Amino acid sequence: MVKCITCNVEFEANNRHKYCEECKKTCKYCDRPRSDRGAACNSCRGKKSNYGYSDEDLAYVLNKLTCDCCGSGFKNHKNKSQDHCHTTGNLRGIVCQRCNWAIGMYETTEQNNIINYLIKFTK
Repeated sequence: MVKCITCNVEFEANNRHKYCEECKKTCKYCDRPRSDRGAACNSCRGKKSNYGYSDEDLAYVLNKLTCDCCGSGFKNHKNKSQDHCHTTGNLRGIVCQRCNWAIGMYETTEQNNIINYLIKFTK
């Protein structure tokens, strides 16, 4: 008998298996269907490897319900982007993909030109 490392249920298997049949089907972080590679879905595995998230960091991202920038709700956790400063690498917040794109464009463009352009058409 082997004990599942996710739910602690004992199951019949050889020493290679770490998860019972039920836990094999879903991501251990977000309960979405997982891929054949490991216990996490592709999205959660990518967040952990690309950003170096701990389990607690990933739980914070997954439990976030609204964009830190515009306040709209997330459709799913794939729609969540980790906004960070490209100079320091520090995480600023969890934003929707639309806001993440807008912030990135604003940072790489002359900000005063954008502001002056918008002001010109609001009068």
